[in-house]
Amino acid sequence: DVDPLTGLLNRRGLQRAVVEMGATGRASSKSSYVVAIVDVDSFKIVNDSHGHEEGDLVLRQIADRLRWCGSENALFARFGGDEFVLVDTIDVGAAPAFEDSLRRHLRIDDRDPAVTTSVGVAITSAEWSSIISDEELTDLFRVADASMYRAKAAGGDQVVMWDGKQ
Repeated sequence: DVDPLTGLLNRRGLQRAVVEMGATGRASSKSSYVVAIVDVDSFKIVNDSHGHEEGDLVLRQIADRLRWCGSENALFARFGGDEFVLVDTIDVGAAPAFEDSLRRHLRIDDRDPAVTTSVGVAITSAEWSSIISDEELTDLFRVADASMYRAKAAGGDQVVMWDGKQ
């Protein structure tokens, strides 16, 4: 259930943990569920020009930085290749701070070239209950993934948020 390179959950581990999260309902009436999907921009260039060891280092750095963006109860996963997922709860109204945290932490400027990410985020609307269903979680993943592709299509190096109102 754990990715050996980054120490994060792998896809199977995340699926199991998400089922548990939905069953236990960690969100309070003053918080919302959030799913962020992160894709490293132009990762193939890192591997091709600097080698796979350097690519592995970048993946570990992104994994470490992603941990800075979530709470102590957050789920972090390497979903495959250069794609990462964060599942958490945030306080209602904290979306701008969460977006800023992703933007600041998931860019590595001290590399040549800088490593950037495209991030898609989906947040449950405030009226959702504290117990989240599998269907609702699946919808959040679908919307976060679509938002990540919108970030990539817009040139990358950005966060695209969906909060249930767009």
